[in-house]
Amino acid sequence: MHQIHPFKPWELTATDLDTREIDLAELLTRRRFIIGAGGLLGVAALGSCGADDEAMAPTATTATCVFSHALGETEVPAKPERIIALSALELMWPLFQVGVEPVGVDIRSGTLEQLRTIDPALADRAGALPPIGGNDALNLEAIAALNPDLIIGMSWQAESYDDLSQIAPTVMLDGATDIVAWQRELAALAGVADNDMLEERIAEYDARVATLREQYLDMWPNLEWTRLADFYAGNFYVLDTFPGDPAFKVFADLGAQQSSTVAQFTGQELPAISLELIPEYDADVIFITAYPEAINPQMLTLLEPTFASQSNQIIEVQHARWAWRNVETLLLILDDLEVMLADGVWDVSGDF
Repeated sequence: MHQIHPFKPWELTATDLDTREIDLAELLTRRRFIIGAGGLLGVAALGSCGADDEAMAPTATTATCVFSHALGETEVPAKPERIIALSALELMWPLFQVGVEPVGVDIRSGTLEQLRTIDPALADRAGALPPIGGNDALNLEAIAALNPDLIIGMSWQAESYDDLSQIAPTVMLDGATDIVAWQRELAALAGVADNDMLEERIAEYDARVATLREQYLDMWPNLEWTRLADFYAGNFYVLDTFPGDPAFKVFADLGAQQSSTVAQFTGQELPAISLELIPEYDADVIFITAYPEAINPQMLTLLEPTFASQSNQIIEVQHARWAWRNVETLLLILDDLEVMLADGVWDVSGDF
């Protein structure tokens, strides 16, 4: 029988709920983004929809502007009032954060429960929205009945674009490669010219990053990290290898880097690795996300020889707090890192 090396996982508070029931197909599907030009996000340009445009004046409620997106250009309302979001956590959650409440959203039960672990009130609001079907089976009649004046989807939902465009102006966005720019652009598309709430949260993030970087000034440049996930039936993945991933951004802003052992995967989405190769992906700190139950003991056994395990620096994190691409997630990751480091600075002397 294998002896499992003890490790100190991230301790969840009593109010944290189990969020490991997730639809893997949804997770994989939503991450198949087409990377847009320019290195910021998939939206090609705001066209004439910028916040300073005359069409954005509050009195011009019927004004329109041209928005360039993944599938072309669409004339959209400058101040849409009835928005449908075809992705709950890529679109709905960021829209809520800038004061925009969609009239309909594609949200699955697993996604809703993830939201509930972070913001129960938001989950209640989202759960009360009319169902419009899933991304693989959108209910066009239900969408039309909501009388939307703007439909926002993701480029991986392109097959529905023509049908949706018959209902209302529809834009299909590529995924974020810069979370802050992504949310600012999304706010502008939704007609939010004065997104003070978002800007305050971005400023808070920048200030907290600067403070945390200063507190551990000698650690960050030497820190190599990675995150692994056990999804189902022994399928293992390396996470946060994409610039649009929240943890990727947070650690980069702090001055740390992904472990050189996973450098080959940088820029990829959810690269899968064989179980027997797990020990090769060592780092100073290894974060683990488990699905659907506890971390696989076999995984921990295989990680025993690693520097991270020997240094007691294998840490469990909640996927719901680390995965979703919006500014609030950046702040949640900082919350976790601040608590983790309160117990002491990590050993960053590993040689990989």
